[in-house]
Amino acid sequence: MRIVKNLKIPGFAFLLFFPGFFAYHSLVGLGYLTPFLGGFFRPIAIIFLPIFVLLFFRRLNDGSIVLNRLDCFFVVIFIYSGFVGLINYALGSGLEIEAELLESTISRLTLNLAMYLLARTVDYESHTLKKIIIFSLLIMCGVAFFNIGQSGIFYLAVDVADQDSVAGYQSFARSIVVVAIFALAVTKSIPFFLVLSIISLAGLFVNGARSELIGFVVSLFFVVFYKFNIKKSLFGLILLISSLLVLINIVPSEIIEGNRFMELLYEGKSSSVMARSELSDAAIVTIVENPLLGDYGSYALATGGGVGSYAHNLLSAWVDLGVFGFILYVASFLFMGLAIFNAQTKEKDEDVLLNIVVGLFFFTIPLMLLSKDYGYLLFGLTIGFVARMIDVSRRKYSVQLRPQGCSKFSAK
Repeated sequence: MRIVKNLKIPGFAFLLFFPGFFAYHSLVGLGYLTPFLGGFFRPIAIIFLPIFVLLFFRRLNDGSIVLNRLDCFFVVIFIYSGFVGLINYALGSGLEIEAELLESTISRLTLNLAMYLLARTVDYESHTLKKIIIFSLLIMCGVAFFNIGQSGIFYLAVDVADQDSVAGYQSFARSIVVVAIFALAVTKSIPFFLVLSIISLAGLFVNGARSELIGFVVSLFFVVFYKFNIKKSLFGLILLISSLLVLINIVPSEIIEGNRFMELLYEGKSSSVMARSELSDAAIVTIVENPLLGDYGSYALATGGGVGSYAHNLLSAWVDLGVFGFILYVASFLFMGLAIFNAQTKEKDEDVLLNIVVGLFFFTIPLMLLSKDYGYLLFGLTIGFVARMIDVSRRKYSVQLRPQGCSKFSAK
């Protein structure tokens, strides 16, 4: 097909990972499709991973990709995380939960590697991809608006017999956020930017994923700040906030009152916030008792809470990987932030790649610090795009500094 050819493989994969994920689980949840791909994301990642690896090494060989410090950070984190998981499994007692922990570790690494390679190879400047991304964002938010359930949010998993076959609201929100960040990054018109921002925020609101909504608001603020000058950004934010206030007042009261996000306004009412606090307290106890090496999988082995009972913040890295793993993540965050700051002082505000990087960084990193575990798959996507930005930036300014008469640029 001509569209697939124009997108190329990484672009097509991007659409499958995010709009495609949303579409698949929506169709399953609404009863239009039989669940034949499980959770969808991992099978798709496994299919595309060999292709990504081949593309990556081919571009590395021809000089299209030049590795930098952030690439090295990702490789070290990847290898170290896998090593810790394998060693703990090998030295374990052969319990079923230990096999589940290893499977969880392998799954996290697989998804993060796929996201990293996707970021390093996708053609984000493809006009076909840009159009489909914007169209997908409108469709996704429209599906969320018109399928609000009795719980007051777009939560298809509660309305089907086999709830495990349909993704949770956080996974749906992840797709909306990533697609929205890309759509906003490629949008040059301020009025259209504001329209897409409002639609995205409203879609996330009815979706009910509070962490993703708050993270997107933070991300949106920085995207506006970087994409437009300060005066325009202040005007845009004022207009955006005013529009949201108007929207909240015209939306039916049953949607507002039934939305999970509103629970945050009432102290002690949010059960998920209280549960996360308890998991964080347990992680702190583990860290105090094992400050150097941590205690891999202790949350599942000691409490019987399962592999998902980890601390929903970056303390999860310290528990599983020890202080060295925790430091690796913190250092990677700092280097990414420094790279963005340096790029902002050099690049034009029209740079699509910089806008994508800013949006992903200021969404992913706050969430990993406060509400997601260290294996959050958007970490791979974020560090991959920041590494790519560093690579592209070096090439641009090496060319600018190239002596006149040179006809060829060689990246170092």
